[in-house]
Amino acid sequence: MGNIVLMMSVSADGFIEGPDRDIGWHLADDEIQRDVNLAAETDGDLALSGADLAAAFRRHDLIDGYRVYLHPVAIGRGKPLFEPVDTRTDLRLIQSRAFGNGVVLLHHRRA
Repeated sequence: MGNIVLMMSVSADGFIEGPDRDIGWHLADDEIQRDVNLAAETDGDLALSGADLAAAFRRHDLIDGYRVYLHPVAIGRGKPLFEPVDTRTDLRLIQSRAFGNGVVLLHHRRA
């Protein structure tokens, strides 16, 4: 069985959506979409997305890896990628990749 991997886009200041659920700042392009699709097809992992679902999995320490697409924008306020928790999870960087539009993929697994 594959791992449970969080796949999310986040602003440089840690938000997944702006005020009023705005995601207009997401810099999606064909290259990023191909990367997301390829990861889903080849890793055999369960891709987890959505802040509330991610928070529930994180509270129960069920996330094995993180594929975070960091967007080159600071939106100032909105919904954070992670809600505060009382546990620490050490990670190690598996891969980083810069896309032509400035988005950077940071792929981490448990240390």
